[in-house]
Amino acid sequence: MAVLSALVHGGRTDPQPLFEALLTGLHVIDQEQADLCTDLVLTVLPAAARAYLEALMSTTAHQYQSDFARRNFSAGEASGEAKAVLVVLDARGVAVSEEHRTLIADCTDQDQLETWLRRVGTAEKIQDLGDQFAD
Repeated sequence: MAVLSALVHGGRTDPQPLFEALLTGLHVIDQEQADLCTDLVLTVLPAAARAYLEALMSTTAHQYQSDFARRNFSAGEASGEAKAVLVVLDARGVAVSEEHRTLIADCTDQDQLETWLRRVGTAEKIQDLGDQFAD
């Protein structure tokens, strides 16, 4: 019902209660159905409502209940942070071996990624990111 409500009423002025019900409801259905429902809702919503739901889904204040949301949004956040580290290293002209590139890209530890993000802005060589990159 929450999916149907989101599809029909998602474009209203204040969709937050509706979207919170949707996110809560997604955790009680199986993984495959949750994936399909999420994709359907995000595809059908008007742009402003979609942006609002995406922001609600990506906020750190919302504690996801479903394994799907925790796994996918956490993995997506980690992937984006790892990509940011690599982009800044490239922009700064820091050489990154394939081994180190893979280490960064595959990292899912949010604390580690945050540490690298704090250091990457001043890094002159890959070793400036931390001990994991020592030769």
